[in-house]
Amino acid sequence: MEAYQGEIFSVVCALIWAISVIFLRTASASVPALELNILKNAIGTGLFALTLIIMGSGQFAGLTVGTLGLLGISAVLGITIADTCFLKALNLLGAGRNAVLDCLYSPFVIVLSVIFLQESFGLKQAMGFVLIVGGVLMATASSQRDPISKSKLWRGLGYGSLSMLFMAIGVVISKPLLADTSPIAVSAWRLLIGLLGGVVWVVVSGRSRRSIAVFRGPLPWVSITMGAVLGAWLALMVWMAGFKYTEASTASILNQTSVIFIVVLAAIFLREPVGWKKAGGIVLGFTGIVAVFLA
Repeated sequence: MEAYQGEIFSVVCALIWAISVIFLRTASASVPALELNILKNAIGTGLFALTLIIMGSGQFAGLTVGTLGLLGISAVLGITIADTCFLKALNLLGAGRNAVLDCLYSPFVIVLSVIFLQESFGLKQAMGFVLIVGGVLMATASSQRDPISKSKLWRGLGYGSLSMLFMAIGVVISKPLLADTSPIAVSAWRLLIGLLGGVVWVVVSGRSRRSIAVFRGPLPWVSITMGAVLGAWLALMVWMAGFKYTEASTASILNQTSVIFIVVLAAIFLREPVGWKKAGGIVLGFTGIVAVFLA
């Protein structure tokens, strides 16, 4: 069992993340993506601070100034930018479509891992990539049971694709730094920088008044809090642990089992229809994930 702890962490992370997405999807209906990301990260950062107080400052052993700097860059890309784009896509596409679009995360991680981490890439992985892209295109298409305008579809695809790309870049930057460091300390630092990045962007972009109005207005605190506790704290710790104890490509593939969890939960709790296109896209996408895993 210990030999597979990285794989186990990655699948558990997928389930936790899927549950958090349902809560975040509900919150995204009334809270703009940037402000929702800031609230999510603020709650997560507070929980990590409490976790570190309980576990002690020894968690930061092995984190040099250079390491903190690189992790900061990965956080701005993988949390500030990627999560904001993700929440925007989630609102435009819905949980089910967006879940299948998340299948792009694995190919992005794999390609970047091959280029920068010298991990392997073969024919089965290439075939898996093609199947995943085909599944995304099929599952996100409009249907009579689940219609979507071309404008929302293309904007959602754009935001979602950027989210997966920036998240993958953040992971590949972080992966080499995890060998001798605590996943909890790394996750806490990345989330703090991700939070600060969002706040800085609010100030620089001139939307401070709008953001303050959002924060002062009525907010769906139950959905935001549950999404943050599960997605920005618990899932993030388990996610980093998965990447620490197995290869980045393997962890990213197993993380994609969240696609199945999200579609099932969205159908049950959000009443999102699952037509033949979405079902077929899920099958294609997950087949691609399995093909890459077997490689």
